[in-house]
Amino acid sequence: MKMSRKFITAGVAGVMALGIAVSAWAAEPQITDQKIRSGGVTVNIPVVKGAVGGAEVDDKVNMAIDFNIVKKLYAYLPGGSNGLSLQENYYPEFDGYGGAKASREFVTDIAGFINRQLQNQAQAAHKAGSHVKQYTFDGRYQVRFNSEELLSLEQTYMDYLGGAHPNTYLDTINVNLKNGKLLSLGDMFKAGSNYLPRLNAIVAKQVADEQQLKGFFDKKVEVNGTENFYITDNADLVIVYPPYAVAPYAAGTIEFIIPVSQVADIFNFKLE
Repeated sequence: MKMSRKFITAGVAGVMALGIAVSAWAAEPQITDQKIRSGGVTVNIPVVKGAVGGAEVDDKVNMAIDFNIVKKLYAYLPGGSNGLSLQENYYPEFDGYGGAKASREFVTDIAGFINRQLQNQAQAAHKAGSHVKQYTFDGRYQVRFNSEELLSLEQTYMDYLGGAHPNTYLDTINVNLKNGKLLSLGDMFKAGSNYLPRLNAIVAKQVADEQQLKGFFDKKVEVNGTENFYITDNADLVIVYPPYAVAPYAAGTIEFIIPVSQVADIFNFKLE
């Protein structure tokens, strides 16, 4: 069967296009799920592998994820989050020497210890008349954006300590996958761009436009650069406030969705 040059050329072009598409897809790191469970403590943790920056960046990203989880778990120690200084001083897993494997083992150990702490507290409360027999902690994550250059994760934590309702907390992790650098809100914008007034103008308009939300806010919402945020596949920058941060618990998590197209002239990354 004789094939025309036009057909052959189209076929080669199609194969090349497919190869480029596969290559682009393969450049995104692979993210798998690991579950750590000890009694009333359950934590789902993402495992990142295949960052464009190599195995060293994989380690940095996974240790940053573990560190965030440990910070949250340490809050349940008798000394509260002040106990974090002990972890920073005495556990080298988080300063690069032990690597991600060691830091993940450390998270597992801490989860077991915190479970014992929580259940001891629950038993004491139950003896004092509480109807609750078990305190719980649940940690989950969601991949919000994953590309060759950027990874954006949202981590949500919920505990129940016998109160009127569970408590919800959240963290976000945004990473430059070329070098493993953790990105702040300011890092998403060009240096000297004076991005805060731009963001605050957009947020203020959203508050004014959404009359059903306006009554919820306890105070004026003003972005200061320390907020949790994530990127979406729709090329949105989402600034996130957990319950109680800017509104009562009943309002839930408050999110301000800012299309990157509105700040494209000062945005630092291409979202592809």
